[in-house]
Amino acid sequence: MSLGDIFVYCHGAWLPIASEMSLTGNVYDSEWALRVGLVNKVVPSDNLMAEANNMAQDILSNPPLAVQSIKKMLNNEDPDMNRIVKLEVEATALLRKTKDSVEAVDAFKEKRSPIYRGE
Repeated sequence: MSLGDIFVYCHGAWLPIASEMSLTGNVYDSEWALRVGLVNKVVPSDNLMAEANNMAQDILSNPPLAVQSIKKMLNNEDPDMNRIVKLEVEATALLRKTKDSVEAVDAFKEKRSPIYRGE
């Protein structure tokens, strides 16, 4: 993702879809939601928990401080893109100083999976 992407995705990217859904009152199926990007994937109900657990494991495999920072930015309701971009820059600068950041580089160089500790 590039700077400002979180802002765009969270502030306005869904406005046309939300407008259509709200103003028409139409009922939409999962394939429509997938096609317009409202959902990431559609899975059979009997695979739902396995898919959810796989996604959770993918998230857990990332640096905890980075995940926490991204969640904070995604939940930020500030309508000012400049302030959001500033937060992204500040978060990136802070995260680059963490032990987890060093671990990521070391693991890449050593061709192994990183072990993040949230430090």
